[in-house]
Amino acid sequence: MAVCTPTCISGINRFVVGPVAQICCCEPHMAKWDSERGKYSSPQKLSGYAVIFAGSFNPPHAGHAEVISFLAASHKQVHLVIGVNPKKTYPVSGEARKEILEHMVQEAGFQNVRVHVWGGYVWKLAAQLGAKRLARGVRSWEEDGKPERYLQVQNLLWPVLLACLPPIKTTYVEAPPQLRNFSSTLLRQRLERGESIDDMVPNSIARQVAAAYVGK
Repeated sequence: MAVCTPTCISGINRFVVGPVAQICCCEPHMAKWDSERGKYSSPQKLSGYAVIFAGSFNPPHAGHAEVISFLAASHKQVHLVIGVNPKKTYPVSGEARKEILEHMVQEAGFQNVRVHVWGGYVWKLAAQLGAKRLARGVRSWEEDGKPERYLQVQNLLWPVLLACLPPIKTTYVEAPPQLRNFSSTLLRQRLERGESIDDMVPNSIARQVAAAYVGK
């Protein structure tokens, strides 16, 4: 397999990914919160393929938990992927975040969810794990659509152009209205100020998150 240099990747992004992302401007199909039922509308049939939900999870919060719950209920296998840069040192390591996520998954009783720490392209891990889809949580398409479309096109084209692998499709899960303002950044800021985070994280990991992040 040929090695694609950073210059080559930059060229693909500039001359292929960027223009395609601009052309594809319509909102994709996404799972949305049913306010009347107080949950996501799950598909009638369990998906037979594995899905990857990747992010920094730095730290995980209630919005992540809702997306994970939906994916676990609608897919045969869910892989949570904590993305890290191997050349960077983090105040809270990927492995520490993995422990928090694994505890949350265990307490929630999800038998089909695994947690990974990964320092490369997510589509490469998807190929290794046999995952056919990537899942992304968004506040709304109006707020997050532009950068999300760019990532979507990257994950469709990069596997094909860089490794002769099938494209990886992306599915989207829109955050519940009451959680749309939640973010890992806001959660860290609260911890820095010594404020309560009980409304932002599942009870099962509140103490663990505070212990890992306070003073970091």
